[in-house]
Amino acid sequence: MIRGLTGVAVVAAATLLTGDVLAVGAGGAQWREVAWPFLMDEWGTGRAFQCAQPSCGKPVSLYVRAKVGFCGCSSGVENDDHVDRVSDVGLIDGNSVALAPGESVAVGPMKGRARPYRVERQGEPQDVALAVALSNNCDAVVATAVTSRKLEPEQERAVYAFLNSETFLDWADANSGYQYR
Repeated sequence: MIRGLTGVAVVAAATLLTGDVLAVGAGGAQWREVAWPFLMDEWGTGRAFQCAQPSCGKPVSLYVRAKVGFCGCSSGVENDDHVDRVSDVGLIDGNSVALAPGESVAVGPMKGRARPYRVERQGEPQDVALAVALSNNCDAVVATAVTSRKLEPEQERAVYAFLNSETFLDWADANSGYQYR
């Protein structure tokens, strides 16, 4: 089964580059761009967003990044091993453990897989991360949604609505091999 919300009416109030509030999706989830919280690695930095209460039910952070040249040109992201290797779950402080097998997803015309993870830290509440790895020609576009304890359905819908917005697709187009226009 392929998941995604390509048919959802999505309204973006600003572009990813402004730092303004982005109102996305029928539920009106509001995402605000914040500073990239991770150290730079071989893939550079990405974009970071936060959706707070009550807009997303409970706070959720979303990190997106293009990994140019990291995806198999012919096969794309086709299995959980590939999601484990290409995702950015490892950037989150703690030990990540996959919670379930991944599933096929579609974001705009890009296809890939999504997989849930638990992030464990000593003496702290556990976080849950949803890693979305998409094939964009020979590049990967990855998104990692993080929240505490459990990713609620309304949060997951808000994440996919944001990823299916013209705002995000324009960013993916500008930062990877994907050309959807």
